[in-house]
Amino acid sequence: SQVFVAFAVLSVIASAITALLFVFTSKRIIMTLSDSRSRLSKTSKRMHTRAIAALRAQSVVPLLIVTLPLNLLMLTNSALPSLPWFFYVIITGMPALQSIFSSLITIYFQTSYRSFFLSLLSPCLRALPIQYVMSS
Repeated sequence: SQVFVAFAVLSVIASAITALLFVFTSKRIIMTLSDSRSRLSKTSKRMHTRAIAALRAQSVVPLLIVTLPLNLLMLTNSALPSLPWFFYVIITGMPALQSIFSSLITIYFQTSYRSFFLSLLSPCLRALPIQYVMSS
């Protein structure tokens, strides 16, 4: 059906945008960590180097390997079951979200910049009825 093809095309476009956003956020985080290394002790520099390496390891390749073939399958295979459109959005969006969040979590646990990540998460944390304590 035409609706299915239209959704699949939009899904491919959304995957490409998500991949670009992932590259941009990764680059920004790497730049932030690299700029701050000059003010750190030797141990902290080692931790930051590990964090940057971990972030670079979380490349866009897994995202493209999972998401784009799935989108192409959806685009070319009309025999797929007619499920609600949001089901396909969730399937195609999950690899991108997983890549972004795993990168953020990796850096959060491997650097001393926890307050930086808490500031990124603070709008979400304020929306949730939970309390968090920053440790020094």
